[in-house]
Amino acid sequence: MSRIPEENRLENTIFSIMLKRKLRLNLYPGTGKLTCPKCKQDFDRKGDHLFRCKHMSKTRMSNQWRDKTEEICKDILPLVGLITDATEIETEEKKLVTSLKNTRIAPMDMSFNVSHSTGDSCFRCPFDKIGFDMTCVHNDICPDPTIPIAQYNNLNLQLEEGEQNKFQRSRGGTDPLTKESLSGDQIIGEIIDNNMALLPMAITPFGKFGQIANRFWYGTSAHIPSKLYTSQNKPNAIKAAKLSIDAKVPSGILQRANKVWRIRHPGKMYGASYKAMDPMTHTNQLFGRLVCTANGAHILRSMKKFDKFGGPIPVIAPTGDILIGDSIYTERAADSCSNVVDNSENVGVSI
Repeated sequence: MSRIPEENRLENTIFSIMLKRKLRLNLYPGTGKLTCPKCKQDFDRKGDHLFRCKHMSKTRMSNQWRDKTEEICKDILPLVGLITDATEIETEEKKLVTSLKNTRIAPMDMSFNVSHSTGDSCFRCPFDKIGFDMTCVHNDICPDPTIPIAQYNNLNLQLEEGEQNKFQRSRGGTDPLTKESLSGDQIIGEIIDNNMALLPMAITPFGKFGQIANRFWYGTSAHIPSKLYTSQNKPNAIKAAKLSIDAKVPSGILQRANKVWRIRHPGKMYGASYKAMDPMTHTNQLFGRLVCTANGAHILRSMKKFDKFGGPIPVIAPTGDILIGDSIYTERAADSCSNVVDNSENVGVSI
């Protein structure tokens, strides 16, 4: 991305960490085996455990993905006619579950009212509302790093499980006034009955999207998580999953945005530089920046928290090198990372 705008200049600390992550270099020096001081599980030196540890909250990272994705939608969705203007997008909208309208339940992180206007450039979508539910996935088991296919399959399994968990809603709710109670699956059922579609947006630590999000943005093929077929006690989860990849749900948003932009603005750049001449290229850069800012910030916060416990515990150090601390993070960098971006071309949507 162009470095002329200040928000596109990445903090040195974030850049250093994300570059090491991309090149699969150690964030923690040394060669001995480490143990997490919080969960007592194996702690790798490349920082993967910072995403897996159950003692590390990923809420702030997920919220950053929600907020920045909302900004992207405000630019892209009006272009393809899915919304009339940016005011149609809501963050954690309440009262979507009509039976629990007096609660604060918000089943979608971000949603938008679908425009039903017609035209050659518009999507014809019968739904009243489409919503995203963000989930930053991880796995308790690391695949063998020497086997690329194992890593690839592991990522896909993580993403499928993340999408599955969003359809298999675990939490229900009770309306304090009417005293009516709904289970998590019944809430999903009401979303379907109210003519809404739920799209899980699953993201790996390196920024790879799940197949449902990929279908929406890039038009790729998708199937529902296979384990949902065994969930006999949650029938609405299967219905919602099938609906998320139905032909009624728009797909290939960015391809359509490119076509519309080129027809309406021939020869004009969409982004702020010649490196972002169309909506898809620019959006890919924004997603890549988000991988660095949101996920990098999570790494910084986690490292700082672990540092209060002396860092990872060395278990085996045959070389005698048990140096754990590494001054690659600062409080300022962790707190300011929401406004900084990626300087490397290839961090991208998926590293």
